[in-house]
Amino acid sequence: MPTYPLLGLSVVKNEADIIEAMVRHNLQYLDHMVIFDNGSLDGTVDILRALAAETGRVEVRIDTRGRHIQRSIINGFLRAHALEYDPVQVVLLDGDELISAEIDVFRGTLLGCSDPISLEWTTFVPTVHDDLSMSNPALRIQHRRIKERPPFRKTTVPAPNIGYSRVTAGSHALKRDGVAIQPASFDDIKIAHYPVRSKNQILTKALLGHWSIRRRTDSESEGWQWHHIAAQYLENGQLNDADFFEVAEMYAAKRKTGLTHQPLGYSPSLSLKYLDLGKSDPLFALAHFTEDMILGKK
Repeated sequence: MPTYPLLGLSVVKNEADIIEAMVRHNLQYLDHMVIFDNGSLDGTVDILRALAAETGRVEVRIDTRGRHIQRSIINGFLRAHALEYDPVQVVLLDGDELISAEIDVFRGTLLGCSDPISLEWTTFVPTVHDDLSMSNPALRIQHRRIKERPPFRKTTVPAPNIGYSRVTAGSHALKRDGVAIQPASFDDIKIAHYPVRSKNQILTKALLGHWSIRRRTDSESEGWQWHHIAAQYLENGQLNDADFFEVAEMYAAKRKTGLTHQPLGYSPSLSLKYLDLGKSDPLFALAHFTEDMILGKK
């Protein structure tokens, strides 16, 4: 089997509007990507399979177990399969996360480090200034938070830790025997995060995430931003423009810090080819989720 020094690992669900941009952009930094689809209903799987056939560097796996078990899927793969790829570092990325760094700096840093690396989130937020004619969120959404409050980070998993540690919820840290492993961090390597991109996208994500987690636990600490959005929508039955921009600016944040115009620098040459494979109507995903619940499949 070929070796992949920098291996991307993702669990995604209903990210059809951004998944192609995420894969094309991140393949500039990574040697190979293993992407688990966790029961998408919006065409995400079709887009991933098209990218796999086109690039030869994307492996699509399917795990349709419900109740938001991202952490279980990641840890299961790391424990049972990751070493088969002979990685130096496994880079954990959600479907809405794009690496933000100079390519040579990123690769040199990760390949030269045997510690977990903590990658700082930079959250990009839609505004009234966005050009809605741009279908690619990484080009359309050009404002980011000035500061993250609270700050969040994603961890990498270096080869020496594979099989000996576990990734925490959200892939924010590594633990061994219940104790967090101290990571390295580098100011010139970050993760650009695009959690809110459109009304349809965030309502679908929040409602399905809220219901999936609540079926597993009564605690609202996990996915608390989804619970908040779902409660707001279920009370009012709508998400108007003012509410949408408020949700976007406050997503996973304690308070506002203001926005600054600083585009990611997504290469326009990485054009999107598979937009027609996506299904943007949230009712389609919600109807399928409800059907599976009624039939006991979720």
